Amino acid sequence: AKMPGQAKIAQKEAYHAKLVDLLERHDKAFIVHADNVGSMQFQNIRKGLRPNSTILMGKNTMMKRSIRLYCETTGNDKWAILLDELVGNVGIVFTTSDLND
Repeated sequence: AKMPGQAKIAQKEAYHAKLVDLLERHDKAFIVHADNVGSMQFQNIRKGLRPNSTILMGKNTMMKRSIRLYCETTGNDKWAILLDELVGNVGIVFTTSDLND
């Protein structure tokens, strides 16, 4: 039998890997507030932003942990600015497009 929480840990590691990959591949991002956004509307937003952008939602504590770890392990703290912004029901949109677009 698997240890309890093993799946949870794997999930967190997968999430961390995904976030690190996004941090590596992008140099621009913005924060979105997702209060009162329905799932259908959200799907449409995701579709509208592809292929140049990715929305990452998640628990703020997990996002912060991954960003902090990334900054520590790479010595690159350009993403540290996001840490104070991750408050409430927010997501990060990583993009390769012009932010004004």
